Amino acid sequence: MNDGRSAILLAQTIRKTMQESAAYERLKPDAQGLEEVLAAYKIVLKKLVSKAMSGNTEAFLADANLFMEFCGLMVIGWQWLKQGVSACRLLGKNAGDVLFYVSKIRTLRY
Repeated sequence: MNDGRSAILLAQTIRKTMQESAAYERLKPDAQGLEEVLAAYKIVLKKLVSKAMSGNTEAFLADANLFMEFCGLMVIGWQWLKQGVSACRLLGKNAGDVLFYVSKIRTLRY
């Protein structure tokens, strides 16, 4: 399917958000956690692609639900990191309700 272009774009987009988060010390642990998840995603995806390319479709599809759940959790983590970047940016500008932005960052950690 387009040589895995969608998986590559997803990883690049997540990495871009992680790079943006590097400007904020308080987000470094969260970005590091997402980095570990992204590394695991790439490893699993590589193994799955090799199974698919070898024609072993049964093995390729055996844990499809688990992989989809994993991908969903990774994307949710990425979205929370994006919210954290926005919250930190706005906290730095003293824009709006400080408690709201701090709460976003605390929720990100959950």
